[in-house]
Amino acid sequence: MGTLRGRDLEMAKQLSEHTRLVDKKGRNQVSFKDMEEQNALYMKDVFTSMVDAHWYYVLIAFFASFFGKFQSFSHEVKILAFCSRR
Repeated sequence: MGTLRGRDLEMAKQLSEHTRLVDKKGRNQVSFKDMEEQNALYMKDVFTSMVDAHWYYVLIAFFASFFGKFQSFSHEVKILAFCSRR
């Protein structure tokens, strides 16, 4: 009962070939159709955009957000230090 034969085996092979979303070399096998009108919605979902982006864009976005948060925090500390001095 555990083995597949004939038509069931062929269907299982076809199904297994088409269910991979990422191939063995790491390429994405998902294709988007009719995305022109959904580009705005696609970019609103940051997580999906970061998953689909190249790794160096994700790295640049991470470091840019880290640098920006660090700068805003340092300006807040400077303002608090300046206000507490008076």
